[in-house]
Amino acid sequence: MIATNGNHPNHADSSPDSPPIAHSPLPVASSPLLNAYFASGCNAFALAASEKLSAQDLLDWSTNPAVQAQLAALRSLAEHSLALRTAQARLTALDILESVAKTSDDPIERRRAAAAIMRSPASPRAHAAPPRDPDPADDDADDDEDLDESPEAETDEIVALSQSYLAPSPCPKFTVETVAGTFREALYAPTEPRVAIRPFNLLAEKATCRGQVIPRDPHEYLSFFAKTFAHDTVIASHSLRFACEDRLNADRAGYVISLRPQAGSPHSEFFVELHRAPFGPHAGCWFITRLERMTPREPKPDTS
Repeated sequence: MIATNGNHPNHADSSPDSPPIAHSPLPVASSPLLNAYFASGCNAFALAASEKLSAQDLLDWSTNPAVQAQLAALRSLAEHSLALRTAQARLTALDILESVAKTSDDPIERRRAAAAIMRSPASPRAHAAPPRDPDPADDDADDDEDLDESPEAETDEIVALSQSYLAPSPCPKFTVETVAGTFREALYAPTEPRVAIRPFNLLAEKATCRGQVIPRDPHEYLSFFAKTFAHDTVIASHSLRFACEDRLNADRAGYVISLRPQAGSPHSEFFVELHRAPFGPHAGCWFITRLERMTPREPKPDTS
C-alpha cells in the first residue's frame, strides 16, 4: 500500500463528501515554465533553448499531470481564438468582395465577387441543396464558370497559419540561435506552408533576399519562399555556423546553414543575417534582416 502524507498541500481528501478538483495545482517550478512556453509561441524546442532545459527536464515537465491539464486548457483557448480570428477574416474578405461587386468596372470581376459572396458560409445558399448538374445547352455552363472560383478558403487558412503557433512572434527570450533556427526548420520543407511559415513573423519589416524586400503578405511570402529556397537535398543532418562580418557588434549576427545530404543527394547551404532591435515595441528581440541561398539548385538530369 502506498503511504500518503495528509499534511501535503496538494493532498486531496478521498472522502465521498470531498468536492471534485478541476485542475491539480501547478508545482511551483512549473508555472514560470508554462508562461515561458506560452511566450515562445508554444514551441517546445524554443522553450528548452531559452530556459536551458535538458531533454529529460522537458519531458518531466510536459508529462506532469497538472501541466498537461493546463496545456489542454490552453489548446482549447487557442482553438477558440483561431475560430474567432477566422470569422473576423471572413468578414473582412466579405467587405472587400462586396466593394468589388458594387464598384468594379469589370463585369467579370463583379460576377466573381458576387459568386464568392454567395458561396460564403454566411450565405443562405451555402447551406442549400446541391445545385443540379449543368445543362450542356445552357449558355452559362461554359468555361467561364471557372472564373467564379474564389480562393477565400485558402486565404483564410494561410492567414490563420501566419497567426498560429507555427509562426512564433518576436520574444526577447528567444536567443539569436533560436530565431536563426526558424529559417533552418523552414528549409526542411520549403514548399510546405505549415513548415515554410516558421520564420514569417520574425522577419524585419524590410528584410531582404538578393537585394529585394521579402514579401510581408503571407500568401506572397509562401510563394517567394518555395521558389527561392526549394532544394533537392535529402537531409541527413544540418549545422548552424556563426558567420558575421561585424563580429564586434553584439546586436548583429549571421549564420551559415548547411544541409548535409544523404549519399547521392546534393549539398545545400544558406545564409541568415539577424539584428537585435534596440528600442520600440519589440526592444531586445532578434529579427531576421536577410536571407540568402549560397548554393544554386542543381538542374535535374534529363531522363528523356
